[in-house]
Amino acid sequence: MKILTRYYWVIMLLVVNFACTEKELAKEEEQDIVIKKDEVMPLIENKTWGLTKIEKQIGTGTRSELPASPEYTAYKTQCSFTYSSGYVGFYSGNESTSDTEKQKNNFPSYARTFSIFTRISLPVGLDYSWDDTAGTMVTHCYDGTKILKIPLDQTAYLEKGTLVLYKDMAAAQASKIPENITLVSQEKDATLGAVTYYYSFRPLYPYKLHTTQWENDSFVMF
Repeated sequence: MKILTRYYWVIMLLVVNFACTEKELAKEEEQDIVIKKDEVMPLIENKTWGLTKIEKQIGTGTRSELPASPEYTAYKTQCSFTYSSGYVGFYSGNESTSDTEKQKNNFPSYARTFSIFTRISLPVGLDYSWDDTAGTMVTHCYDGTKILKIPLDQTAYLEKGTLVLYKDMAAAQASKIPENITLVSQEKDATLGAVTYYYSFRPLYPYKLHTTQWENDSFVMF
């Protein structure tokens, strides 16, 4: 429970930041890519997602990952996200630093294992839906925080060109192409102009679920 409280406001900063964005984000090449709601949404909603990286792009420059920091590390190792019934929530947990779990379960060496508390999903002030006009999923900021001045009613889009989804854990483990969803946001900076952020996520698959109410469950990311 301490972890949940400790990182609640940290994760609010992360998630609301990518959700509260300008609405005109679609690139021309993205417009030609067709993805289907009935195929995409069930594969997003029925999974738990871990952040893999945040990239920043100024104008039309090169995308580069944000520099390392304790907060950034916490985003990638101690938080995971769920999409359910139109709302985004998050779980808290920890990444394992031992190779024992990977060896015991015959996971590949590049896999990452996590211990996650899934009994409580905390809200992050986001809802999500399918945008028929854009032909993709969008997230919408419906609530701000008392700590940050967050603009309401802004939208971020699921990037179609980098979307990779598999039906189950076996398919994800067997593929050489990692599963991925990327949410794209854009803001106007008075000095830099248009600044675009790319938030990339990969599924965390449960491989050991516990029956005890306050015990963490075991997850793996390929």
